[in-house]
Amino acid sequence: MIVTQLKLKNFMNVAECDLAFKEGINVIGGSNGMGKSTLFAAQAFCLVGSKRGDSWKDFIKIGSASMSIDMELYKFKNDSPMLFHIEGSSSSSSMVREIRYKDEYARNVECDAFLTKYFDLDMMENILFHLQDSSSITNITPSKRREILKKIFNSDFSDVVDKIKEDITTLKDKNKDIESKLEIMDSLKFELSELEPVPDVDMVATEKEANSLQDDVKILNDMITTKKTIASQLQSSKSDLEKRSADLLKKETTLKAEIERIQGEDLHTSLNGYRIQSLNEKKAIELLQVDLDKELANFEQTSKPIKEMKENQNTLYTLGVTQKAILNGLQKQLSVFDTSSTCPTCGQSCSSEHKGTIEKQVQEKEVEINITRENYAQVTSLITENEKLEKDIKTNIDIYRKSITEKETNVKILETKIENTKNQITEREKSIVTNTEWLEKTIKEKEEVNSKLSEIQSSDDGTKMQSEILVLLDNIKVKESKVQELKTLMKSVETVILLNKEKTRVNEEVSRQEKLALVKKTEARLIANENKVEISELDYVRAVFDSELPNHIMNKACLFLQNGINDFMASTHDNFQVQLTQNAKGIEFFYKARNEPEWLKAKMASGFESSLLTLAFKFTVALAYDSKFIIFDEPDKAADENSSLKLIQTITNVEGFNQIFITTHRPQALNYLQENGANILMVNNGEYTSY
Repeated sequence: MIVTQLKLKNFMNVAECDLAFKEGINVIGGSNGMGKSTLFAAQAFCLVGSKRGDSWKDFIKIGSASMSIDMELYKFKNDSPMLFHIEGSSSSSSMVREIRYKDEYARNVECDAFLTKYFDLDMMENILFHLQDSSSITNITPSKRREILKKIFNSDFSDVVDKIKEDITTLKDKNKDIESKLEIMDSLKFELSELEPVPDVDMVATEKEANSLQDDVKILNDMITTKKTIASQLQSSKSDLEKRSADLLKKETTLKAEIERIQGEDLHTSLNGYRIQSLNEKKAIELLQVDLDKELANFEQTSKPIKEMKENQNTLYTLGVTQKAILNGLQKQLSVFDTSSTCPTCGQSCSSEHKGTIEKQVQEKEVEINITRENYAQVTSLITENEKLEKDIKTNIDIYRKSITEKETNVKILETKIENTKNQITEREKSIVTNTEWLEKTIKEKEEVNSKLSEIQSSDDGTKMQSEILVLLDNIKVKESKVQELKTLMKSVETVILLNKEKTRVNEEVSRQEKLALVKKTEARLIANENKVEISELDYVRAVFDSELPNHIMNKACLFLQNGINDFMASTHDNFQVQLTQNAKGIEFFYKARNEPEWLKAKMASGFESSLLTLAFKFTVALAYDSKFIIFDEPDKAADENSSLKLIQTITNVEGFNQIFITTHRPQALNYLQENGANILMVNNGEYTSY
């Protein structure tokens, strides 16, 4: 990983900066409290989140309302850039986080999943970002150290072990299932059924006898049917005649009543009434027509004067307009005498005599206009009165016409009633003749029906035929009983035969199932034994991956890291060595001076020793992890000048990193780093300059 650019605005003590970084060693120099660690805090803010302060708002520069971070890094050489953007305002409840990489884009909470996808955040926080507030090796628990080494040396086989355990559980569950099935199969009983004895019956003779009896029953039933048909026909004829006699009697009564009703109607009185009403309506129409003719004559006499008066009105209106125009012209001429003695029309001088003549003409014209107005008003008043009279006459004409129309309609209705009544009288006379003829025919038919009914009732009452049917039914009952007895016997024999046939089939199936169960039990026991062997083998493999192989790898890892740390220590503090051991708690860290007999736990180290142990551990782990990137914030803070220079020399001489970030305030270390080609930036009160 390589960080190439970092832009800050109002972040911690930095107002604004835009910095570029190179491969190799990048150094931030300056006095304490000037802002050296700010750049690393910003990088950590982008990659592992804010770990300092109570809130992200604590990172906003004092006196500013907002802050922002923009960072560019490359995960690999020749890769696309990964762009980070963070901004936040003190007035907002949350900050904005954005990451862009190739065609991916993450925002706010999506950034956490993105970082987890592309970075080992735990390793980055605990190893690669060695900041001043990072945990010392003495504060990293043995179990946490073991987790770090597992990740580096791939000694975590928990997935494999879990899979093996899952397979073992599956096999054990299968064996339990097999044992359960074996218990069920062992409990099964395969018993054969005994065959039933078959009765000694001649089935052919018995069936022949039964068929003969059924034929007899059929013949007897046919005889009964014939007798019942005859009896039914006689009964049906009797019922039909009785019904017909009743219908004819009813029809006779109805016809008599209808003739009496028709004869009782007085249609001639209604006809005379309609004729009188019609004559009265016609006389009324004649009177209304006389009144209508009078009103039409009045309307004609009124309309003609109105037309003449309107023409006179228009003439007076035109005359008045003309007179008004002449008056306006005369008044205009008079107005000239007040301003000029020259006529504007002819250009000649106007005399007082001429003015007097015009004034007289004005007076005469005003009199004429008043007379015209009075005449116009009188004509208008007459027109209004005559138009009202004309309107009243038109209303009367409409009323007379409507009344005449209603009377004519009534006449038509009465004439229709007169015609209908005449037709009804004619139809009534015809109906009396027709109904009388029907009545005579009905009485004659009724007498004939009653005669036939008497003949049927006197011939036979059906008692003899009913006795013969009862005898036949008794005979049928005896024969059917015998048939049922024979069929029951035949059915019992057939049932025994079918039952024995089914028992034979079942016995054969039981024998087959017994053999099949024996084969299945044998196969199940073989599978169970094979599963037990496989479980034993998997238990061995699980033990290897669960403890033996991880312990072996962890022991080798401890030795590898121990040698790496001691090599790092030898270059800086040659009278100092460490030892890494594995136990149930995790990875224990011991140190001692070479001339001392006993090992001490790392947590007993103080000052520069503790810082150096932490530095050596993280540096060696980063190399083993092949991270290619590491940050050291004031690694020489607790060292003296001589030890500081040695430590910086050791860091710069190690190969295997694409980019290393270091902060220091030591002039001697800065000079050495500059001589060895490091990219150095100096910071003073949040402002960065080249060294």
